[in-house]
Amino acid sequence: MGRVTEFKKAGVKLANDYNSWSGRDAQGRVVITIWSDLFANGRYVFDEPPRTKNGRLNPGHKRLVADLRHARETKGGLVGVVLSRAANPAAVRRVIASCEYRPDLQMRIISLDESTAAFIGVLL
Repeated sequence: MGRVTEFKKAGVKLANDYNSWSGRDAQGRVVITIWSDLFANGRYVFDEPPRTKNGRLNPGHKRLVADLRHARETKGGLVGVVLSRAANPAAVRRVIASCEYRPDLQMRIISLDESTAAFIGVLL
């Protein structure tokens, strides 16, 4: 299924269907897109995403930072997961080959760099 459809399954309407990587449901629970290949030993490490041509975070990553901040401030860092597989994991700008909302998975955000959108989460 497509990413937008998977977020709808989680009760989340994305702010922008094209570039949103996260969103919140009606109760304020955050759901984020994560890459399956970035997990190792129960930890998820998302390094700094590629920047726009002018060197800024794209709007989707700005919203991701705001959503992760919200999860840390109001939900103990817990987030829901749309698990995605990259068409080419080595690509700088990844494209989703497939994705699935996983209501059985939760992740706790343990580190967030708001200036770069880099974060670390642990699978619960």
